[in-house]
Amino acid sequence: MSKGQCTKAKSDFMSKLEDLLASEPSVVEKADTIIFDGMAVIQLLQVQSIHNTFMDMALSFLKYILMKAREVYGVTSIHVVFDKYRKQSPKSETRRERGDSASTIVHISGNLRVPKDWKVCSSSGTKKERLFEYYTGYMKEKECNYLTCQEINSGNNGICIEVTSDDWNETTALKSNQEEADTVMIFHAKYAGDTGSSSVVVQSPDTDVLVFLLHHYKSIGAKSLYMSTGRVTTHTDLRRYISVNRLTEKLSDEHSRIILAVYCLTGCDSLLQAVSLAKERNLCLNR
Repeated sequence: MSKGQCTKAKSDFMSKLEDLLASEPSVVEKADTIIFDGMAVIQLLQVQSIHNTFMDMALSFLKYILMKAREVYGVTSIHVVFDKYRKQSPKSETRRERGDSASTIVHISGNLRVPKDWKVCSSSGTKKERLFEYYTGYMKEKECNYLTCQEINSGNNGICIEVTSDDWNETTALKSNQEEADTVMIFHAKYAGDTGSSSVVVQSPDTDVLVFLLHHYKSIGAKSLYMSTGRVTTHTDLRRYISVNRLTEKLSDEHSRIILAVYCLTGCDSLLQAVSLAKERNLCLNR
């Protein structure tokens, strides 16, 4: 399946699921925790001027996640999750096969201007990793100026830091060796549910995340679970909240059991990585 076909199949899958909630309002009045796909937010925020520095971009990033959190009443915990990049992994091998290269050196510092081609900073795992490190460091530095009663949990390179208005510390309970932000967000949602959050919002543009949330809804433990997705286009506002718990109620027990397996047949990234990992370790997928 080509990349374009895969994207279309995944988009159709989400649309079919959302059709089950067509008559229900897409709003969230209150939530305890909101979880962001950090790279998706970075890609969403455009460089506003040729004079923008990396510090300007990091400030826009921090203001955006705080703004989104304040749109929902009651949010006290904000999680920002980034992909991780290990040199030896199925994910890295896939990138190498696609021609991903770290040959272009990108220096990232607060007072440096962002390159004219902003995408150059997200063209390889190495560059993204440097970008994530800078954004996480910026949030650690600026926490006292922008936080009130909220905390930020930011994960990068398997380490998670908790930032409050007073200080920052490493959160060992959220330390992870997972590479994909898609699955790490589920881990953070589970942590939120286990530590008392009754209502959790996960913001992501990816259909994978919705399917993972449906599959793991019961184990996450939050009474109300939402996925925030969509963006504003030239002609319309496509932003909406998808109620995972209400969607789960619309699915039969059989559908809930097989949804992840069926979705993988559309070309889900997680399936491709699982196959690569199985080959690497010489495992049998039928076990």
